[in-house]
Amino acid sequence: WTLTNSPYIITGNVNLVSGVTLTIEAGVTVKFDANKVLYIYGTLIAQGTSSSKITFTSNKSTPSAGDYIFKFFDSAVDASFDGNGNYSSGSILEYCIIEYGKGVYCDNSSPFINYCTIRYHSTNPGINMAESSASTKKITNNEIHDNANGGMVISGNSTSSYTTISNNNIYNNWGKSGAGASISNAIFSNNTVRNNYASREKDSDYSYEGGGVTANSGSRIINNTIIGNKADDGGGIEFDGGYIANNIIYGNWADDEGGGIIFENGNSNDTLMYNIIVNNSAY
Repeated sequence: WTLTNSPYIITGNVNLVSGVTLTIEAGVTVKFDANKVLYIYGTLIAQGTSSSKITFTSNKSTPSAGDYIFKFFDSAVDASFDGNGNYSSGSILEYCIIEYGKGVYCDNSSPFINYCTIRYHSTNPGINMAESSASTKKITNNEIHDNANGGMVISGNSTSSYTTISNNNIYNNWGKSGAGASISNAIFSNNTVRNNYASREKDSDYSYEGGGVTANSGSRIINNTIIGNKADDGGGIEFDGGYIANNIIYGNWADDEGGGIIFENGNSNDTLMYNIIVNNSAY
């Protein structure tokens, strides 16, 4: 899809079939009519630049969260990386603005998501990367904010296939558990996680934990700034196992327990060390 023909208006459901590559040029805008979908079974290459971003958005005159669906399926070609960790091929979202949808949903699929702004989504988190067998998965350098069901959920990975989540700015999201990020078997490093909100004030029938981060199944949380988040339990981090080191955990709040961190269901291999944990509060 070329800049010359932009904007592209999605008036019917679009299926990018297996074996087909769609390349979207820098600067292109893609607008979705209400409840339309982009389903990716092949390869999507959407690489903007810092000065010419690709935009996926609603076609409504007054857009709202949840207007369309953007989903990668199992057959979509995962991103591949060279020996130095640089992107080499496969599906990629880079320097994109993705807004007013139902999140970037990756069903057993692993596109490279880099330098994107992901905002104003509902129903699903801003990024929902379910189980994937890809050997290298990366979510880096993104702005993830103001999503109504959490910033990201990364689940189903194995310890032999960690997801790298680094240098993201994750803020002003709310959700049921891990309002900023809910992760398992991920290396979560050098992120700023601030002012995310997981509280029963949003839903009295659900117990909310991990205002900033919920970490499960051997995740490594390293060198992050986790500040000003709120939850029922674990205002900053709700920790169910893994490694937490060298973080600044500051000014978080819990309605019940664990203003900074609540530690549950761990085992003898779990580690909490060299963190600065200060000025957190709990009821």
